[in-house]
Amino acid sequence: MKKIILFLIAITLLTACGEKNKQDKSESSNSQNNEPRYYSYLDDIDVSNVERLLTKGFSSIDESDPKTLNEAYEYIFLARVLSIDGAVNRFNQAEQASTIGKLEILENIKGNTPKIIPFERYGGYIKVKDYYKGSSESLLEKVNRNRKVKVQDDESYIEVLFSENGNDIHLKAGAVYLMYAYYNTYIKEEPMYAIQGGQYGSLSLQATEESITQVMKQVTRSASEGVVIGKTWKVKNESDGTKQNLGDYLKNIGIKVIER
Repeated sequence: MKKIILFLIAITLLTACGEKNKQDKSESSNSQNNEPRYYSYLDDIDVSNVERLLTKGFSSIDESDPKTLNEAYEYIFLARVLSIDGAVNRFNQAEQASTIGKLEILENIKGNTPKIIPFERYGGYIKVKDYYKGSSESLLEKVNRNRKVKVQDDESYIEVLFSENGNDIHLKAGAVYLMYAYYNTYIKEEPMYAIQGGQYGSLSLQATEESITQVMKQVTRSASEGVVIGKTWKVKNESDGTKQNLGDYLKNIGIKVIER
C-alpha cells in the first residue's frame, strides 16, 4: 500500500512539473512576441565592402535650412521605422535607387497621415542590375567596359547616396526620426510618402523609449493646439553629429509646441 501511495505522489509531481514547464515556455514565448520587432533587409546582407556611388540629388532648395524645408513639403512628422524592405528602382529609370519600407507615425506635426504609412527615400543598398534598369544602350555599353559581369546580370549590391559629398544617411529600423515628406502618387497603384531633405530631413530623435511612450499618450489630435513633445527631447543630424532641442527647432519654423 505504501509503495502505491509513493508511486501516485511521484506521478502527481511529474505532472505538475510538466505543466509548469509548459507554462514557463508559453510565458517566455508571449514575452518574446510582445517585444517590438523591426525588420531590415540589410540584416541578411553583408554590405561592409560594397562599392559606394555618390550622385547629385534632385533638390533645388537649401535643404540645410529648416524653414525652407517646412515651406517646401506638406508633411512633417515624428515616425518610427517599422521596416526597411529593400532598395528598388521604382520608376525603371537609369541609375535610380530608393529605399522603401513602412513607418509608424507617432505624431503628425504638419499635415495628417494614417498611423502606418509606406515610404520611399532616395538612396540605399541596391542590386547593381536594379540600379541600371531602364538604361540606354549607350550607357550600358559604357558601364560594361572592362567588367567581367554585365550590370544587367550583376546580383551584387552597391551603396547609392544622392549626395555629392557623401553626407547623406541611411535610415535604421526601429529608430525614430523627425521627417519631412510629400505624398508621391507618380505610381498610382503604389503611392508612397517620399521622405525629403537628405540628412536634414531625417533627424533622429534623442529620447528614451519610456519618455516617448509617456509623452505619446498625451498627444493632442489637433496639431493647431500644439505639438506634444518631451521637454528634454533633442534631434540629431546623424551625418555631422549636431544636436538641437526639438522644441527650439520646431518653434524656429513656426510650429506651436506643448512640452511635457
